[in-house]
Amino acid sequence: MIAVDAGGTKTKLCAFTKNKEMVYELVGGSGVPVAIKGEAHFPFYELVQKAVSDLKNRFEITYVQLGISGLGIVPNVKSREEELSALLGYPVSMENDALIGLYSLKGIPTGEQILVLSGTGSSVLGYRNGQRLLVGGYGHLLTEKGSGFSAVKTLITGIIESFEQDGPLTELEKKFLNLIGAKSAYDLKPFVYLRTKSQIADYGRFIGAEAASGDVQAISILKQSGKDLAGFVEKVYRKMHLTDPVTLGFRGSFVQKAPYVKEEVIKCLHEDGYDPIIAEGEHDPIYGAYYLALEKGKI
Repeated sequence: MIAVDAGGTKTKLCAFTKNKEMVYELVGGSGVPVAIKGEAHFPFYELVQKAVSDLKNRFEITYVQLGISGLGIVPNVKSREEELSALLGYPVSMENDALIGLYSLKGIPTGEQILVLSGTGSSVLGYRNGQRLLVGGYGHLLTEKGSGFSAVKTLITGIIESFEQDGPLTELEKKFLNLIGAKSAYDLKPFVYLRTKSQIADYGRFIGAEAASGDVQAISILKQSGKDLAGFVEKVYRKMHLTDPVTLGFRGSFVQKAPYVKEEVIKCLHEDGYDPIIAEGEHDPIYGAYYLALEKGKI
């Protein structure tokens, strides 16, 4: 089977045998659907077509399972699955990338689990006895919090506020403007609007590095990101009536690599009376696509 993790920054594609042996791998650019003239276009089609071309004479392809960041903007997922199935000649399933992240925690889920996904964007997915609930995931134009993009946006909006209030810039703000070659807040307009979401979110690494060096403002931004994600998790607890022990896992480069974020999520949950079991291990979300296909009987 072919597994695809189409994220905000990159798309990873792997082929697995029925015994979960990885026999093929490709990496491409962002896999988030792009809106063109009111229609959603998938940028990963060529990557999947190449994989099928490379694999079809070597293996029997049974299924193509995709986990797609931003799938929620696509109103007609079923017809898009049929479209890609016809193009490839193999059955295709499209799911939200948070779902394959959930399945990568412990395989086919059982009991009660929560997945915190935070990279370029963010969302939290809850699972209870076959029922699923997604909180967040509405994107940066709506309610997104706790993501790499939103952390950078917080820094940028702080610079604008200081500029408009004639206040002094902090050391972090000065370093950021110098890093991007901006001389004033006005230069932030082309910086933001001529870049993709993933390109902007990538500057979350700068905030992480400064926080690791002890910058108080950078630490505050990252801790707030953790608080925001904890708020999403608590919504899942309440709306799904979950009771501990709940398995809580983390996927995504921002929450897994930036300092303070994951730790703040756990700290906030404990302070509010929640005591989840933290899923350990760094299993690649791509394995979640394998387990999802396995559960469907497609392998």
